[in-house]
Amino acid sequence: MIFMNSIVYLFDIDGVLIRPGGYRRATFDTIQYFLIELLGFPFSTYEDELSCFESIGITSEWDMIPLYLLAVLELTSDYQEQNFSFVETEIFRFDLIKFLNSYQKYLLYGEAPADAVLSQWEAGLPIFPVLKGKNPELIRSLLYGTRNPEISRITGYFQNLVLGNQLFEQTCKVKAKIMTEPYLELYDKVQISTFYKQKVEQLMENQQIFSAAMTARPSINPFNPKNNSSDYFSPEAELAIKCIGLNHLSMIGFGALQAIGTAVNRTGDNFLKPSPVHAFIALQAALGGSMNTIYRLTLDYICYLENPERISSQLESFLGTLRPSIRLFVFEDSSIGIRSVRNLVETFKKLDIEADVQAFGISTHPAKIKALKNESAWIFSDINQALSYSFQLSSF
Repeated sequence: MIFMNSIVYLFDIDGVLIRPGGYRRATFDTIQYFLIELLGFPFSTYEDELSCFESIGITSEWDMIPLYLLAVLELTSDYQEQNFSFVETEIFRFDLIKFLNSYQKYLLYGEAPADAVLSQWEAGLPIFPVLKGKNPELIRSLLYGTRNPEISRITGYFQNLVLGNQLFEQTCKVKAKIMTEPYLELYDKVQISTFYKQKVEQLMENQQIFSAAMTARPSINPFNPKNNSSDYFSPEAELAIKCIGLNHLSMIGFGALQAIGTAVNRTGDNFLKPSPVHAFIALQAALGGSMNTIYRLTLDYICYLENPERISSQLESFLGTLRPSIRLFVFEDSSIGIRSVRNLVETFKKLDIEADVQAFGISTHPAKIKALKNESAWIFSDINQALSYSFQLSSF
């Protein structure tokens, strides 16, 4: 099939198609649980503090939670013998947000943020100077193994809440500590209206647009659903797609990236957005590629990225279906998904494919809006407004 001049819609899930109430509630509850354990008193966490992470490109709660805990512990370590009322002052909260934003300079391309901060702290960077002198092992224990709920207590507790006790035990093969229904089912809220959902479905059925979700959510391994590896796969993106109700929407989550990473002896984080690989897989899924074909072409694309002089006949054949041009509409609440698509487009230019990118930023938070505007995104308060404008651009 020839896809030249086709229009492809690439959607983030959380903050775009869904208001991730389940993740947020689980994040707040996990932070509260561990801060009571570590500090000995309740500690209020605010939405604008968590939004700081997303504005600097940290989108996984597996990273947010331990990094937030360490920021609070670092800033309160000198006050262990004093009245803790100071933590509710504007000065402390300003310092906390400043500390959270400082993590941006420690992020490393292709590494999980928690791993990047840990490796650079171990290399001697003064990230947690107070805690390093008082309890260096605590830093290691909070940041190590955040991608595995069997290693990280924080991730295990969070996943227990997110998945509920039954699905958590099925997925992780360990006993749940908390009996609960999945937070993702209890608190997530679909943001796309019935009208626009039906409109997107109609356009997809008529092949006026092609579409896929491109998410950092954990997911099953789409190339091997039974999963014979030791990697941790969790069906959180699948729960979201079921909740959204877009029946023909393909989805590429973190599980696909883990599987690709294992195949080339790397981690899934190497290929997570803003990597062009995430966008490349999502593009193939949107265009209806089979998982076997997507798997092979993605490995070929990675080989091309590492050695541009080497391009397989299969990859060249696929790229030929896109020439001379294609239109990519990306709907995101953070800048990294837009950068993933733009990074893909940069490689396409070298392969004689012109790709027009239209970026739609979905947010009402000032820091996130600023980051989205830096990617030349139009800003909308919700996905329905963004879709309405996108349809005007395409005369639908």
